Amino acid sequence: LGAGMMGIIITCAIICIFRKKNNSSILWTICCRKVTKSDQDLEAIIRNYGSLAPKRYSFPNVKKMTNSFKDELGQGGYGRVYKGKLSDGRLVA
Repeated sequence: LGAGMMGIIITCAIICIFRKKNNSSILWTICCRKVTKSDQDLEAIIRNYGSLAPKRYSFPNVKKMTNSFKDELGQGGYGRVYKGKLSDGRLVA
């Protein structure tokens, strides 16, 4: 039993070392990877455009954006779809 456990531990160690040399280990990537130009560009995009999380709007705001639900575009999977306009002027459904 002890020899079997030792074999498993040695096998895992060899796999970890092999992956580290090939830079394919997730731990190696997180801890030791250098920051590249594309990483800096991505950080700049996130800073400029804010969170990518969906925004929530209250019902009165949605009613105002859709002009009291006057322009129906069609039917979606969750109900009717209306034309709306965000405060910055972008058109949305």
